[in-house]
Amino acid sequence: LQEQGAQIMIGHAAENLPAEASLVVYSSAVPSENPEFQEARLRGIPIVRRAEVLAELMRLKYGVAVAGSHGKTSTTSMVGAILEEAGLDPTVVIGGIVKSIGTGGKLGKSNYLVAESDESDRSFLILKPTVAVVTNIDKEHLQAYKSLEDLEHSFEKFINAVPFYGLAVLCADDPKVSDLAARYTKRMMTYGMSPQADIRADNVVQQRSTTSFDVLVRNEFRFRIDLPLPGRHLMVNSLAAIAVAMEFGVSDAQIVSGLNSFAGVGRRLETIGVVQGVTVVDDYGHHPTEIKASIQALRDGFGSELNRLHVVFQPHRYSRTQDSFVDFIQSFRECDRLITTEIYSAGESPIEGISGQVLSDAINHPEKEFCSTLDECRTAITQGLSQGDVVLCCGAGSIGGFAQTIVADLEKSLTSERAA
Repeated sequence: LQEQGAQIMIGHAAENLPAEASLVVYSSAVPSENPEFQEARLRGIPIVRRAEVLAELMRLKYGVAVAGSHGKTSTTSMVGAILEEAGLDPTVVIGGIVKSIGTGGKLGKSNYLVAESDESDRSFLILKPTVAVVTNIDKEHLQAYKSLEDLEHSFEKFINAVPFYGLAVLCADDPKVSDLAARYTKRMMTYGMSPQADIRADNVVQQRSTTSFDVLVRNEFRFRIDLPLPGRHLMVNSLAAIAVAMEFGVSDAQIVSGLNSFAGVGRRLETIGVVQGVTVVDDYGHHPTEIKASIQALRDGFGSELNRLHVVFQPHRYSRTQDSFVDFIQSFRECDRLITTEIYSAGESPIEGISGQVLSDAINHPEKEFCSTLDECRTAITQGLSQGDVVLCCGAGSIGGFAQTIVADLEKSLTSERAA
């Protein structure tokens, strides 16, 4: 952003708002009490949601919007990577850091715009894409919806906004998305592991950080992918990207090349380092479904080479912890050791009876512990590690960067041992 001429300020204050500002754009994570938001109101400057600006940009381009409870960032990134490989030079707007470009977005010169949408505050309903992707629908962000049925209805409105000449790309593996597909009357392409999917994967082989699979289109073999990412969930996301690419006429060779060279997204099962035979992985997963998928991906990928799987988990938001409490306590069965820390509030007020300690106490696991701070987790996790172990650090809050700290601690310990 600075290279493009943007002035970046760390921290929020009324004086950050330039005198010449004519428009203020805010994301769903910014509360109306924000001092810059309040200053804009006082000065009568128009204030619009990020989604409104994105919708205006999308109106002027051939828009692809990726929606869903999980997998939006990786799916959007893979769509962008394939289109880039095909020379289509898309503009890409993503909620994570794409490792190949080092940022969460790219300004292209073509007529293609690929964006990750946000259902957390219903703002994705503002978008009017030509191609809409729905990865899954899960019990998430219910504070913005009356019920799970209300959430499902919103996703239905989202795909119904696609024009008749556009395309809905829908995951056949997700029951709620399949229900939408059964009612949808315009052009669509389904994808997934389901035998009924238009685009599906077969002959899947997982080895550490690579997932290899055949791609079948309406049961006809098209090509084989060696995706440099672990986990079936990321493989399924790549099928959505393949569907979008095929809609745009991208060749099979370009699709294969784009996915086989995909560097991944920061904090999506990202291997930070391997020290003394211990692999440290960073992951953004903060919902039970995501956590279980990440744990399973590591177990499948490492297979018999895995000694023990350690998980450090920082819950994200009191409301999410409360809404999915029962699911959370079932999410860690497949790890060998669990360390839970206090909830990262993300600006929410505490909810009585909901805390990291309460969640930890409710989890039935033979080797669990609660650490109130990440510093305590740092001390605890480095004890009892052996060659062949994997450490998974997961959460959407301040735990980002914690995996790098663990790697540094292990390297320092190794240096000290060698010096001794």
